[in-house]
Amino acid sequence: MPKKEKDFERQKKFFKNMVEKDPMNNYCCECGAKGPQWASTNLGIFLCIRCASIHRKLGTHISKVKSLTLDNWSIEQLEEFQKLGGNTNANNKYLGNAHPRPVPLSNTDKDLEVFIRDKYERKYYMNSKFKEEEIKQTFTESDYRQYSSQLNNLKDMGFSNETHNLMLLKQLNGNLDAVAEILITESSDTKTNNNRGNMSNSSASNSNERKKPSTINTHVNLPARTASMNKPEPSPRHDSLRHCYTSPRYEYANGLNQLKAMGFTDIIQMKSALEKVYIFIIIFFHSFILFIYFIQPFTYPFIHLFIRQMVI
Repeated sequence: MPKKEKDFERQKKFFKNMVEKDPMNNYCCECGAKGPQWASTNLGIFLCIRCASIHRKLGTHISKVKSLTLDNWSIEQLEEFQKLGGNTNANNKYLGNAHPRPVPLSNTDKDLEVFIRDKYERKYYMNSKFKEEEIKQTFTESDYRQYSSQLNNLKDMGFSNETHNLMLLKQLNGNLDAVAEILITESSDTKTNNNRGNMSNSSASNSNERKKPSTINTHVNLPARTASMNKPEPSPRHDSLRHCYTSPRYEYANGLNQLKAMGFTDIIQMKSALEKVYIFIIIFFHSFILFIYFIQPFTYPFIHLFIRQMVI
C-alpha cells in the first residue's frame, strides 16, 4: 500500500476511534449535522462542510479548518487534535456560561454565522475561567512592565482585576483616562443590574409567600446544631458599621463615579482632588480630637457645676 494511502487509513481509524469514545463527535459541533467530514484543528471540533466554510471566514488566528479525508494529517497534528477533546470539551469551554445552551436563531447561513462568531470570535458564552486563562496567555512580562504605573493607579482607584485592567490598557495603548472611564461605567452597570436583580428576587419571594402557604417536612433529618450556629446574630447597627469601613478603595472609586456624574471628565484631576479632600478630612479629624483632649481639663469644672445646678 502506498505511503499516502497508509496515512489516510491511519487518519480514518484515528477519527473513528474518537467518534466511538464520544458519539457527539459524529455530529457537527455547530449545527448538529450527522457525519461531519471537516474539523477545526486548533479548536478540536468536527464540522460539516457548511459550518467549515463559515469557520474559514473567521480567519486562521481563530479557526484552522482541515478536511478529515482530503487533507493529510501528521501524527503530531492528530495527537494535538485528540488532546483538545472533541466537540463535548469545546462546548463545555465556549458555551460554559450559557444555560440553556444557545442555538442559531434559524437554519440560515446568516444566523449560523452570527452564532459561530459570538461563540468563538466574541466569546459571549465562554466559561469565565477559560476566558481569563486564555487572556493571561496573551500577556508577557514586558506588558506588565510597560503598564506597571497605570496598573498601580487603577489598583489604587479600587479596580483590582489586573488581568482585565491590562487587557483594556493594551487595547487603548495605555490611555489611563479612557480605561478608568470604562471601568467606572462597568462598575455602575454591575451595581444597577444587581439592584434590579435583588428587587425582582424580593418581589418574586413576596409573591410566592402570598400564593403558597409555608410547609414544613417533619420527616427530614436536620443536622445537629453546632457551636457556631448558636452564636447570636450581629445587631443591624454593628453590621452596618462593618460595611461602612471595610472597603476604602470602593469608596474611592465611588467618589470618582460621583464626580463623573457631575460632568467632570479628567480622571487624573479627579483623583488628585479626591486625595486632597481625604487628606483634609484626616487632618481636620485629628486636629479636632487633639483640641478636645487638651481643653478637657479646663471645661470639666464648668460641666460639673452645670450638672450640680441642674440636680439642685
